[in-house]
Amino acid sequence: MERITALENELRQVKVLNMEPLCATSVAQTAHGFVLPGGSIHNVATASPFVGSYASMTPNGAQGANGPRRLPDLPVFGGQPEEWPIFNCAFVETTQAYNCTDLENNQRLLKALKDEARETVKSLLIHPGNVSAVMEQLRFRFGRPEQLIRSQLNSVREVPPISEQHLARIVPFATRVSNLTAFLQSAKAEQHLGNPTLMEELVAKLPTSKRVDWARHAASIEPFPTVAHFSTWLQEYANIVCTILDVEGKEPRRRVLHASVDQNGCEQRDDRHGGCPICGGQHATTSCREFIGASPSRRWSMVKRHRLCFTCLRIGHTARTCNGHGECRINGCR
Repeated sequence: MERITALENELRQVKVLNMEPLCATSVAQTAHGFVLPGGSIHNVATASPFVGSYASMTPNGAQGANGPRRLPDLPVFGGQPEEWPIFNCAFVETTQAYNCTDLENNQRLLKALKDEARETVKSLLIHPGNVSAVMEQLRFRFGRPEQLIRSQLNSVREVPPISEQHLARIVPFATRVSNLTAFLQSAKAEQHLGNPTLMEELVAKLPTSKRVDWARHAASIEPFPTVAHFSTWLQEYANIVCTILDVEGKEPRRRVLHASVDQNGCEQRDDRHGGCPICGGQHATTSCREFIGASPSRRWSMVKRHRLCFTCLRIGHTARTCNGHGECRINGCR
């Protein structure tokens, strides 16, 4: 009987073993995971992406699984000092917000840098590890405070003196002075706002009647007038000029031309005011910086508006009666 009981117990154990298959690793598997040889269990639904993969990332730097992320482009920078602050600000802010890597920033710099700025750091852009050196070199070359201030001052000094016949030119001049004031204040360079030499240069741009008006206004400012005071006063006057121009229209009034006779007996006309008809300066139209710097369509519009000769760009006659050379002598142009 004991032998029969022992055999029955062995049969029960065999049935139990057949119902529960053994695992080779002797570790129970989870319903949603897989077992590594070391015995650790990984859940497929919560498995994190591999470290170092170029996956999609959110602005705070978290990686995702939607493919490579798209970063905002940097503004184009060609080496103009006045454009450095916004370029540098865009680089720093987007690098922090998107947690950009050196590789990503190097690609953005390759796309954004042009002209002189590109040539300055050309040798450093060959490797992503030089990103910090690239920005430092650009800052030293184009972003020093004295460079930025000098650039702003030069933009105002380049404005030609404004004559009584061209009061409308006070409007863009007021804008430049306002921009200069705002820049000096934001750059913590207020000492330049009280520079008497700079004040004299700015006031000298105005026609005589407006210099008198400014002198009368400046006498009431204590302790002394600054560029900021001049900018506020000039902007108020520019607003008045804009209002008048809007009422009268932008077309200038016809000039009174005086007839004369040349050596060949042909009637010629001359403008008694003299000077450049474009900006009022004491130079020929062909030497006017405003005319030369304009686009071809803009120059054509200037010539027609001021009724200049299509051949010599002078006032008082037409191309049909012009004695000037009718062909362009630059590189065989016809």
